[in-house]
Amino acid sequence: MPMQAKCSMHCGGKYSIEHNLRQYDENKWNLDNHISSDRRFLNVTLANIELRTFIDEQFGDALVVANEKNRKRHPDRLIGFEDKYAYDSCPIEERRERAVNAYYREQRKNVQEMIVQLGDHKNYLEMVEIHGRTKADSIYSDYLTQAYKEFVTKNPSLKVFCATIHMDEIKDGTPHLHIDYLPVAESSRGMTRKVSMDGALKQLGFEREKEQKYAETPYKQWLRSRREGFEDFAQQYCNDNKLDIVILPSEKSVAKHEEPQLYKARQSRVKSSRGRIADLTGKNKKYQLEAAEYIISNANAVKESIIEDAEQQREELHRKEAAAQLVLKDKDAAEQLRKENEKKANALTRKETALNEREQRIDEDIEQGVENRIQSIFRGIETGKSYRLQEFCESLVYPDGKSVLDLFEEQEQELKEELLDKTKRTQSGGRKL
Repeated sequence: MPMQAKCSMHCGGKYSIEHNLRQYDENKWNLDNHISSDRRFLNVTLANIELRTFIDEQFGDALVVANEKNRKRHPDRLIGFEDKYAYDSCPIEERRERAVNAYYREQRKNVQEMIVQLGDHKNYLEMVEIHGRTKADSIYSDYLTQAYKEFVTKNPSLKVFCATIHMDEIKDGTPHLHIDYLPVAESSRGMTRKVSMDGALKQLGFEREKEQKYAETPYKQWLRSRREGFEDFAQQYCNDNKLDIVILPSEKSVAKHEEPQLYKARQSRVKSSRGRIADLTGKNKKYQLEAAEYIISNANAVKESIIEDAEQQREELHRKEAAAQLVLKDKDAAEQLRKENEKKANALTRKETALNEREQRIDEDIEQGVENRIQSIFRGIETGKSYRLQEFCESLVYPDGKSVLDLFEEQEQELKEELLDKTKRTQSGGRKL
């Protein structure tokens, strides 16, 4: 039965030259030993140009021409210079270097990487079992070299500056190819040669017209075409080399690419977390059983307590209802008593008003009667007889020097006071009535 394998291809903007060329401290990058140092000599470097040098080779001339054109007409578009004066003051032999350095800082983030491999770790072990490790390694190395050439041939506008075959990550992986490139486009406006993914893909025949607003993007078109192309290439390679392998169509991956060591570290953390969760789950079950027994043992007591509280609340409610009924009755009685008291108060007010009016009339009558009587007495005294009596009385003088007339006047004064006092007593007796 033929071996079944997939031709994997992953593209993205994350890459590491240090990882690809093994230019790192192994003690820091290979903690899980996923890289076999004794197989490092099998790795193949197919291309390796320092990125800044690569940018100089690809865009240096275009940068010089563009800056010279923009010097007069568009000084704000100068690359590597703040303005025209900075450009003019810079020596001619240094202008290219400054422009290349600026363009390098700007475009290094647009580097793309493709990872290509044939099958997975299981397929690699099968190949070793069938052909032996040396022959299997040779097959994989040759296939990945041809895959690199296929990429360069089919994608002339995607300029490769680094390409490496890793044969030393087989602990739980398989040999694979890293291709690092920049999309380069020719242009009639601005820089004649510049970094542009849309422009590079357009030169490869992948574009979307304006009326195709919702059609597949050029990048997705290119990915689909290259993936199918690599699958056909892999199948043709297996057929030409008489390898009993059937290439299966790749399924679209939704996961982002992750460095093997980072992926394995994450998987290790996940596994460890699951172990801790299992332990905690076992302990939790014990605690849950104990808690359940405690809850069950106290359920009846809680239930009785709730029932008792409910009965007490019911009795309290009955008492409050009875009190409320009494309050309502007392309220009606109080309202009736208030009305009766209000009537009595109104009657007393009317009586008091009548008594006050009567008292005022009696006072007026008494004052008028006393005045009339006093005036009558004085009129009798002032008659002729009284006059003669007055003369007689004046002639009679007591040893103390007072005349009879003086005594008479004192008696008259006493009579007036007696009459006035009697009048007041009469008035006081009327008030009591």
